[in-house]
Amino acid sequence: MTDKKKPYNLLHVREYGEEGSRKSVYTRIGVAFEIEGGFSLQIDEGLALTGRALILPKKADEPQG
Repeated sequence: MTDKKKPYNLLHVREYGEEGSRKSVYTRIGVAFEIEGGFSLQIDEGLALTGRALILPKKADEPQG
């Protein structure tokens, strides 16, 4: 049995729309792996980011990596 940890998607969140009807769009920017005491993040090459990011579990039908 492997000791491989479950990967998480690393997502950038961009909000848009008028106040009261704000919506969010999520863009995958990398992957995160849980390590002792926190997470190890692998951000896709060539990205310059500002704003908010989320770490969410990958869905079962998503490819690994």
